[in-house]
Amino acid sequence: TEVYYSHQRELVLNPSLGATYEVSPSVHLGLDSWLRGEYPRNPPPAMRTFGLGPAAYLGPAMMITVGRVWWAVGGYVRVTNVSHDLQPGEPYGPIYVRSMIGYDL
Repeated sequence: TEVYYSHQRELVLNPSLGATYEVSPSVHLGLDSWLRGEYPRNPPPAMRTFGLGPAAYLGPAMMITVGRVWWAVGGYVRVTNVSHDLQPGEPYGPIYVRSMIGYDL
C-alpha cells in the first residue's frame, strides 16, 4: 500500500519473475518479467487510466561478475496493451531497459 501526504491510498502490485542460466561463474543469462499495477482506494478513480496499469514486461537479462563487482542489465518489451500509443505524460512505454551495478560485500 502506498500512502500519500494527501491521505490518498492505493494498493500497488509490483511482482517480478525470472530464470537464469549460469554460462560461466562470471556470466549469467536469463529471462525476466515484471508487472506494475496501481489500484487507488481513497478516493477510487471514476475510471482506470493507462497509467494505473497493470503493465507487464518480458525480456532477456544478463549479469556479469568481475571480482566483487557485478553488472546486471535487462531489456524488456511491454506485453500488455501492445497496441496502445503512448501519450505525453504516460508511463510504461513499449520498451524498457534497466541496469544495476553492485559490489559484493
